[in-house]
Amino acid sequence: MTPVNPNKPKPSKAKAKSLTFDIIHSAIDTAAGILHDAANVGQKIFGIFGKDVSLKFHPHYVNGLMVLDPPEEDEGILLSGCEANETSYDLVLGNRAFGAFTDAVVSVLDQCMGGGISNRQLMVEAAKILKNNGFEQNPCLYCSDENTNTLFLGGFA
Repeated sequence: MTPVNPNKPKPSKAKAKSLTFDIIHSAIDTAAGILHDAANVGQKIFGIFGKDVSLKFHPHYVNGLMVLDPPEEDEGILLSGCEANETSYDLVLGNRAFGAFTDAVVSVLDQCMGGGISNRQLMVEAAKILKNNGFEQNPCLYCSDENTNTLFLGGFA
C-alpha cells in the first residue's frame, strides 16, 4: 500500500478555468493568420507549430495537397491526471503550483527506483496516492491493451 505523506500540501481551492470552443477556434485562426487556404484545423495547427506539431497532425502530400496521417494504433501512450468531466488539481507550495497527479507519479517512480513498473500499475499507485491525499480525481491511462502491462517508459524510469 502506498503511504500517505502528511507533509504534502493540501489541494488548492482554485476554481477550474475554461474557454469556449468559439474562443479557441478564433485564437487558432488568428495564430494561423496567413493560412487562409488551410482546409481544416489540422492544417492550421501544422502551420503554427511546424515540425513540433503532434503526431496526429504530421502531413504528407498527395497530388500537391496536404494530407494528415491519422495516428496508427500504439503510436502513443497517454497518462491523464483526471477524467474529462473532472478537475485535475494542483498542489500549492509557497507561491509555486504543480500538478497533484504529476507529483503522485514521481512519488511512485521514486519508490520503484530502477525496478520498473507497468503503465497500469503506475496509474493504480498514483490513484491511491491522490485518494489518500484528498484529491477527488481519477487518473486515466489511454493506450492499447497490449501496452497497459508494458513497463513505463520501457523500464528506463
